[in-house]
Amino acid sequence: MMRVSLENIGPIKSAEIELGRVTVLYGANNTGKTTVARALAVALKVLQGISMWISEPASLINNDAGIGRIGIIISNADPIIGNAKYVIEIQRLETGKVKLRVLSRSDKVNSDRVLYENELSNVLVNTGLHSHLLSVNKMIWVERYGMRLTYMDGHLPIDLGHLFPFENFHRFVLPLDIAEPFVAKIHDAFVDGVIKFVSDVSKVYPTRPRDRNSMLPDFTDGKHYYTLLEVASGVIRLTLIAAAIELAKILPNTLVFIENIEDSFDISTVNAVLDKLIDSNVPVIIETHSLHVLAKAYMKKLNYYVFKDGAATNKLDPTLFEEERAIASQLAEIFTR
Repeated sequence: MMRVSLENIGPIKSAEIELGRVTVLYGANNTGKTTVARALAVALKVLQGISMWISEPASLINNDAGIGRIGIIISNADPIIGNAKYVIEIQRLETGKVKLRVLSRSDKVNSDRVLYENELSNVLVNTGLHSHLLSVNKMIWVERYGMRLTYMDGHLPIDLGHLFPFENFHRFVLPLDIAEPFVAKIHDAFVDGVIKFVSDVSKVYPTRPRDRNSMLPDFTDGKHYYTLLEVASGVIRLTLIAAAIELAKILPNTLVFIENIEDSFDISTVNAVLDKLIDSNVPVIIETHSLHVLAKAYMKKLNYYVFKDGAATNKLDPTLFEEERAIASQLAEIFTR
């Protein structure tokens, strides 16, 4: 698929992440897990000429270093050129200025520009990169109460109410150039897919909107109905994850990043959601603070990385989990009293 290398990006001094179908990023707060997704989003924008504020890449630079690098390596990108490699070099100059440099194979410079942090830039580079080379060129970021779609308009914020109306859905799929009657069918399948995903995991699930352009009105357990303000936050988050996965099935080459997957979920729900993600055939990056999620990734032979001290490793050394082991030992002592 794709590898992402990071050097002096956020709290990460040096790391290389190979993205599998499902990739789990585990570690304490401020160790660089979410930084991986932020860096990947910046790289996708730069390589595709998507508009962004220059403060976005500038904010990724490690303050102690002054220069940060994001590498994208695409395996077997093209039958002729083989692997494709791009390095985005970000350097903070004097106050308010940022230098963006893009290098490709053999350190060929594709772009070398100085911009202001408060500048909104469109086509930064002409990398010669065609969209078919990227195994991932769009990204859906699932946050706690909403999600963002890194797409033709940069970061497009989406909340639950904006996901289901046909008019908004049509905007998401517009670049795919699908005939109008088929868009309606795809929209129906999308809504049905979200409802099925949630109902497979939870006893409370969303209902189908009354008409194509209404917001998602209610949730139900088959007996009672709940509005968006009344339903549990875990059900809302589950619906967002389901919507992200179902939307990624429609939009080709789309990766889903799920921030803090265990948030608002009990352990059985986390288990069920992980199983659904593994079976979805959608590329997913999961950020977690849960050792249970990491253990499941290991048992299911998923790609996983542990973040600590400015690095990321997929070697499960017991010394990485000293605090977790101490807590587990305390629990064992309590339960055996």
